[in-house]
Amino acid sequence: MPSSQESTGTGLGTVPYDVFLNIIDMFIKDAQRCLASTSWMIQYNHDTPSRLVVVDHTLSNGENPPSKSSVQLSRWFNIRVPSQINQMTRAMVHRHFIRASSLDPRGNRTVDAWVRPEKDYFAPFFGNHMHELLNSERHFQQAIFLPTPEAAPLLEAIQRVIVPQGCYFCHTNARALAALATLPNLRKIFMDVGHYFPQSERAHFHHSTGPIKHEVFPELNIWSISHGHSFDKVYRPLKNRRIPLYGTVSGMERPLVEIYTSKGQLRFKYIPSECACCSMD
Repeated sequence: MPSSQESTGTGLGTVPYDVFLNIIDMFIKDAQRCLASTSWMIQYNHDTPSRLVVVDHTLSNGENPPSKSSVQLSRWFNIRVPSQINQMTRAMVHRHFIRASSLDPRGNRTVDAWVRPEKDYFAPFFGNHMHELLNSERHFQQAIFLPTPEAAPLLEAIQRVIVPQGCYFCHTNARALAALATLPNLRKIFMDVGHYFPQSERAHFHHSTGPIKHEVFPELNIWSISHGHSFDKVYRPLKNRRIPLYGTVSGMERPLVEIYTSKGQLRFKYIPSECACCSMD
């Protein structure tokens, strides 16, 4: 490794190596200023060393989906130079942008994706109890429980997870929740709660709590009746790590409620949009 006294470059002038690395660091910090996030589906793939791949949810599912989203193109454009110079600069990039094997929505391999741990969201593969997807789901969960060395950077990058409402919290899906609980840096879980009908203008004052009522959260209320009895038990591995479950509503940038159990009953706690202490960040 060149010392701080060594220089790099050719021609009329040279640049001390420590100055050069500072310039590269500025490149990376500039790339980090992009606030755009994306969401990824994570699934099993036997043909990759990590056994895990990501699929960009923002890509079109049409006949000819693009190979990269605008967010991915922006990330690639901003970090392509420092990621290609040498091993040192590449390692500097990888501290903030994680490379992951990627598929397009049609299942074709694409160039590796760039993941930002502090910005991106991840949706774990879920077969929704369909028999034909059972093996794929088991392989996916096993790849999390017993990760290959190549999978470690991706699994360590996962801080925010998105799960479907439906049967994800059924007792038959307890193994999937236990797998999520092994993710070392997981901080928050998000679930779409469906429609929301506030009963008054002051319905969601800061941290107010209550039962899940049908007239306010119709879909969430039906979900709580169907799956509330199993929620406390299957969520326990995550609850023990103090990982909250937030409910989101389409069109809102921040989560609306936190969902939790109290004395065996599902309840919610409002998180107003103006609250600075509760966010999706």
